[in-house]
Amino acid sequence: MLANLLFTQATVKHLDEIIQVFTLSVSELTSKEYSVAQQKVWINAGINKEKWIKRLAEQYFVIAHFENQPAGFASLTTSGYVDVLYVHPSFVRKGRGLALLNHLQTEAIKLNVLELTSDVSETAKPLFLSFGFKAMHKNEFELEGQFIHNYKMIKSIV
Repeated sequence: MLANLLFTQATVKHLDEIIQVFTLSVSELTSKEYSVAQQKVWINAGINKEKWIKRLAEQYFVIAHFENQPAGFASLTTSGYVDVLYVHPSFVRKGRGLALLNHLQTEAIKLNVLELTSDVSETAKPLFLSFGFKAMHKNEFELEGQFIHNYKMIKSIV
């Protein structure tokens, strides 16, 4: 039930939960679209605590809990860029990702943002499409010797 989903402004005290959800999400949910080597460099890049602390300080960063368990998290810049969105594997396809996107969109409206943008993994692309985002183009980049792809996506919220 989404009614039991509690959104909290994330702080440094949530850092361990954030890294845990991130690591589980990448390792357990992306294997159809990304190789083990790609997942490894993605996780290695994402366990940098300083990067998370910087996001927590500079972005609207929310963590969602369901029955006291971290269900997922997401962040939004003041310009409307959805920087991160990860859902715990136990809560995938149960509306948690859509709830996070809806929560960020509500915040963006408060900031008078006209559109949301993001660089979205192949795995998360269907979620973003279902929320009304449009894929603009495919991005390809190298991370620690691995070529990885994602999609630039945009959603108008006016």
